[in-house]
Amino acid sequence: NASIYVTGLPLDVDAEELATFFGKCGMLMDDVLTGQPKIKIYRDSYGHPKGDALITYYRPESVVLAIQLLDGAELRLGKPNTVVHVQEPKDEQQAESSKPKPKPKMDKKLAQKHLKQMEKKLDWHETVVKDKSERFKKIVILKHMFTMEEIDEDPTLLLDLKMDIRSEAEKLGEVTNVIIYDKSPEGVCSVRFKEPAHAEQCVKLMNGRYFGGRQVEAHIHNGKEKYEKSSNKDEEAVSASYEKWLTEE
Repeated sequence: NASIYVTGLPLDVDAEELATFFGKCGMLMDDVLTGQPKIKIYRDSYGHPKGDALITYYRPESVVLAIQLLDGAELRLGKPNTVVHVQEPKDEQQAESSKPKPKPKMDKKLAQKHLKQMEKKLDWHETVVKDKSERFKKIVILKHMFTMEEIDEDPTLLLDLKMDIRSEAEKLGEVTNVIIYDKSPEGVCSVRFKEPAHAEQCVKLMNGRYFGGRQVEAHIHNGKEKYEKSSNKDEEAVSASYEKWLTEE
């Protein structure tokens, strides 16, 4: 079985949105005739979506990944009423998906062309997924590095913290980026290393260590985590606050 059954979908959802969202876990099977992903949105007798769908992947392994990563996730980020539930198809959906259907006649050359396109797309997709996976292996997430109160009280904290983290991390290897997620209540920072091995060393060094009286949690980015940081306008406000703080000293 290479299909998933999804419930909890908003009634205005379309196949394109589902393809984008569920395509994160693997390549979707294409319909031979239309060339579009095999996505069936269930509808009532009036043709209105019912809030569930059957989605078919190219490989069965993608089903396990989709259930692990996307069950309970928000289809539309920041909108709790779009939380979806992902599971293997129930008996009735499984029977429907495997029900033999009349096969229209297809030109042999067209079928071969379609197969080659699918294989090419699969190769490309696996390369992209592998690249993303390798990228996340270089990123360390650090939690409890600051509190929101500390940021409000001292505008210089973000700059000092960023410099301190980079300085400490560079003892392990080349650092390409440090981000302070100053909108995160958990006090999250991320450190991107050039090499995954240095990221692993950073986790071993920082996890459980105390910083500012708080115990730090450190782990490799799992590819799913998202944290908030200031926009450009917010950063301008922070700079203005910093300048005001300097003149008051």
